[in-house]
Amino acid sequence: MLLGHAAVGSLAGRSLFRGLSAPLLVAAAYGPDWLDKPLKFLFGTPGHGIGHSGLVYGLLGAAILAAGRRLGKARPYALAALALWGAHLVCDWVDARVLFWPFSGWAFPDPHPESTLVLAGRFYSWPRMHPLAWIDLCLCGLAAWAWLAPLARRRMAEGVWRPLTERFKEEGMTKRAAAGGSGPAWNWPVIGLAGALAVCLIMAACGGPAPLKDIFPQTAAGMTLTELFTGPEALRRINVLHGGKVDAVDGAVAVYRTPEGRPAVIWVVQAPSPEIAERQTRTMLDSLLRAPLAHFRDPVTAEMNGLSITRFKGLEQTHFIFQSGDRSWWLSADPDAAAGLLSVFAAKAKED
Repeated sequence: MLLGHAAVGSLAGRSLFRGLSAPLLVAAAYGPDWLDKPLKFLFGTPGHGIGHSGLVYGLLGAAILAAGRRLGKARPYALAALALWGAHLVCDWVDARVLFWPFSGWAFPDPHPESTLVLAGRFYSWPRMHPLAWIDLCLCGLAAWAWLAPLARRRMAEGVWRPLTERFKEEGMTKRAAAGGSGPAWNWPVIGLAGALAVCLIMAACGGPAPLKDIFPQTAAGMTLTELFTGPEALRRINVLHGGKVDAVDGAVAVYRTPEGRPAVIWVVQAPSPEIAERQTRTMLDSLLRAPLAHFRDPVTAEMNGLSITRFKGLEQTHFIFQSGDRSWWLSADPDAAAGLLSVFAAKAKED
């Protein structure tokens, strides 16, 4: 989350921490980033590093509570900084390996090679905008409303827009009288904001590519899905296949079988970004085809459905490797079934 942190700080200044400096609250909302982003710039550490860990947050809270009233006039700002630091961790949806560092292990996730500006641009890129970006924009809208609403009320009190508001009030009273009741008038601004939040949440849930577990049909090219691994188990199998840890946020391994029982395996790795997926796909091809004792041969690259697909042979199967967006694909099947399976999943990769 990027702009949403500023929105949270702004909203805090209009609610929980009224009277405190709004610029200071906005700066405090980026608390963990003030530690981790300089470390990333200077030493290449992850953007979510030690500053985003629960240990640092706990130490900060303990220091503020221990100082107590000795902080004097700075105490409200210290408490606000502590609250906003925690809100930052929630809004960033911090990886468990970072949040529970060092109890979950001393190593942090591999840092993204791209700059913060590149990652920010991808975060808001349409149509594959990050799901958290919708929440981010909704928070910005709420913060803007919190600052503009008092101005609007003052303008109404001064007589501006009064004819329009009086007409709405009269229409509401007339409708309630006709219905035989005197219930409260609808708070349309609140309803509108609630509707906007609901839309953002729905789009956050629906945005981006389909989940990996949903892209594998029960049957494909005359073959039947017999095994499907997703999430941590799939990533474990993918890491074993590659002989090391792959930079991935998700993965899937699907096994299809012909009526005769011959298997076909599909490996899918979802990287943090299309650039990382492209680099990993290229590295994987190079390592497969240039190994001293390579079992794979006859590579041929061709276009299909707008995808650059490399076909090669080995281990009595035909293999296809390609990349689409932030996903890398490897299909292995018997030569007589490989083309049909490729056509099915190349189309699915293009859809996503």
